[in-house]
Amino acid sequence: MFEKLKWDLMREYEGMELEEAIGASRVTAAGAEALEVSFTRRVRFRVRESVDDILSDLKLIRGVGPVTEERLKSEGYLTVPDLLAHDRYRHEASRVLSMIQSGDVYNLRCYLNASPSDERVLTALGLLDGGAFTFLTSRPSGSRANP
Repeated sequence: MFEKLKWDLMREYEGMELEEAIGASRVTAAGAEALEVSFTRRVRFRVRESVDDILSDLKLIRGVGPVTEERLKSEGYLTVPDLLAHDRYRHEASRVLSMIQSGDVYNLRCYLNASPSDERVLTALGLLDGGAFTFLTSRPSGSRANP
């Protein structure tokens, strides 16, 4: 299957430079040559679902894991705002809620000690105004090393 795809692509782009075929340009940085490919894509975030999703995840609060979350929910604490009435988790819930309400995804990520690709961080992106995001991926040319 891949061989057929390979030959079909070779036939389709025969005689064409790589830059032209993939819409790239050659750039030099730090003495090395690379291909730069860029494009713009509009993304629509479903803000309402994101707010509901993130506010119902009690594990956003430091000290709350899956077992504690289940116990708290059985006691009637179903959302982060509900924890404002809980003696032990009131302060942390207030901090997290403040970050969520202000759309401070960066500090929320730091608070959670989470990677940028953590599901909770990606969900929180839906809280932001969906105007413009820049995503950057880089991989060394001719290398199998991870970026």
